[in-house]
Amino acid sequence: MRLRIAAAALTSMVLAALPLLGGEAPAGAAPEAGGLSYVATLDGQDVAASTESKPLRLELSRPIVLAVQFTNHSGQAVSVDDIGIRGEILGLTLFNVEAAVDLSVPAHKSASLKLKINLRQLRGQATGLIGGVFEVQTAAGQTIDTDIVTDVRGSLFSVYGLLGLFLVIVTILAGLEVALAISQGNMPANRFRRGLLTSVPGIGMGLILVFSFSALRVWAPTGPKWILAVLILGASCFAVGYFTGQPDEDDDEMWDGKSPRHAMDESIETSVMVEHPVPPPPGN
Repeated sequence: MRLRIAAAALTSMVLAALPLLGGEAPAGAAPEAGGLSYVATLDGQDVAASTESKPLRLELSRPIVLAVQFTNHSGQAVSVDDIGIRGEILGLTLFNVEAAVDLSVPAHKSASLKLKINLRQLRGQATGLIGGVFEVQTAAGQTIDTDIVTDVRGSLFSVYGLLGLFLVIVTILAGLEVALAISQGNMPANRFRRGLLTSVPGIGMGLILVFSFSALRVWAPTGPKWILAVLILGASCFAVGYFTGQPDEDDDEMWDGKSPRHAMDESIETSVMVEHPVPPPPGN
């Protein structure tokens, strides 16, 4: 019964996650703040239109050409002093490339700039599909952001790749610890503790899945997708530990403070006493 309940719960989690795992956010309109909007391209690739299926390819072997067309819809000039590309993974900044500029966009007019950016430093930092932000900062402190998906043509021996290798090693060690505990019969008697022990390899496998799919350019770990992948695998392995083996007495305490095992033993003893009463002493 418990296994059916666990299977139904995990199936519900997977079905609920499918819409979030499969969809891509549509490309938005040109970003705007304080009356200033822009249209940017990297080597001819539209920044605002980048998706997992059409990411911004970042070549590291040569400088890339950044072209930005600004339009000022306000009644006063706006100065742009910084343009940057930031890559993020699991909520952390993986790389940050910035270019200082000095451009003033007159009121109700447009202005453009074109520059070359060298990304060779990313070779040792990242590789694969990585989500991030393209941002423009004005002299007044305003920031105009555009969510992007980049395809970094880096090395598997970058910081990103080595982090994935570290996760593989840690997950293998956690799996060996669980296998050793099972083979020696040293699994915790408490079901919750068993679930926690078996959930560690599941969480590790979820993180490995996220990093592997990113490095193989299958998906970019953005939004809720990577969280759901880790939670589903972690919860599945937790359920394996929780719903297998014999439950201990602390897990099934009854309202009278006695476990079902103790209650059954007392019931058997009572029935034996009723069916086989002790005969009275002779002479009474």
